[in-house]
Amino acid sequence: MKFVKTAAKILLGFIAFLGLVFLIAGLLVPSERAFTQETIINAPPEVVWNVLNDREKYPEWQDKLKSVRNTGENSWTEETKDAGTIDFQIVRSEKPTSLELRYSMGDWMQGEWSGQLRKLEN
Repeated sequence: MKFVKTAAKILLGFIAFLGLVFLIAGLLVPSERAFTQETIINAPPEVVWNVLNDREKYPEWQDKLKSVRNTGENSWTEETKDAGTIDFQIVRSEKPTSLELRYSMGDWMQGEWSGQLRKLEN
């Protein structure tokens, strides 16, 4: 009987320790993150703009997408191969230089994306 009580105390202590670790990790991980990436594309901004706005063809050049379904003039849903669905909404669109989006993956993740297209001088 003493062994069972000791084992139960060790198990409860271990569970409490894990809970504390998860609590501390949750407090240390930022709730917001920002990323910046620049890509040089050998095409005029108008061509890139047309590709960005031809959503039905996204799976042809985004290998992690299964399909894209338009849900409105300025909204669509992407079905990914490994991360479920992502809903997108255009917030601002200035052809052919600027595009801003909001996206969500259910209730657990929301984000914003903005892209600027500009011609590089040689």
